[in-house]
Amino acid sequence: MKKNRTKQINSISKKLLKKKYYTIVLALFTLGVNIFAWFAFSSNANLTIEGTVASWDIDFKDDKGVSTRNVIVNVSEMKPGMDTYTNSIMVSNKSDVEATFKYEIDQIEILGRQIDITNQQDMNNFLKNQYPFRIDLISPQETLDINESLMFEVNVNWPFEIDNPKYYLQDNAYIYDQEFDYYRLVNDTFTKYQINDSITYENEKNTLYLEKDDADSFFGMQCSQYEKTTNKSCLSIKLHLTVEQTNDN
Repeated sequence: MKKNRTKQINSISKKLLKKKYYTIVLALFTLGVNIFAWFAFSSNANLTIEGTVASWDIDFKDDKGVSTRNVIVNVSEMKPGMDTYTNSIMVSNKSDVEATFKYEIDQIEILGRQIDITNQQDMNNFLKNQYPFRIDLISPQETLDINESLMFEVNVNWPFEIDNPKYYLQDNAYIYDQEFDYYRLVNDTFTKYQINDSITYENEKNTLYLEKDDADSFFGMQCSQYEKTTNKSCLSIKLHLTVEQTNDN
């Protein structure tokens, strides 16, 4: 009898030990799953915070109400006297900290040729003065207070007639046309310079200027032809907008 009782006790002890073992294993497994889940969530959260400023409540919306930080501007049917093209982005700081707004020009192509100027200020001046059409990137301010918004704009304007003669220095966007008169700047005066062939033109291009009317004709014809043959826009601009917390926060 005593021997049977001992067997029963040992059997119960083994069952309890086995149950305890399974309980510990289950607890460790559950803990491991929770730790992994927390780690995965933490990593994804950090990635989100680092990957997009919108995670700390900055909102970018274009004029169609679409949220965007990467802005691609394609301007087609460009011609002298065209209506001013405008692309607007509303930038809103819905965070609880002050912020700084800035934009970067990732790429600009005119007639399929990329403009390579790394300095942003030089690029802005170039776009305002290099061609008969003017490209303005407008930000009314650089800082955003809490709950403040600003309107960032890209404007393309091409005046048809101007009161005073204006001349444009040739660059890679231009090609030789025997119908045009070319000029050089000598002692602050634009003087007509005879160019009879494309080879001479290419060799001396960086010293030659084209008058406004001829520059209008050149780009008007080239833009129309380029769009028909490539089905692409004459002007393409890629911008990247960023908002950062101010350093003193």
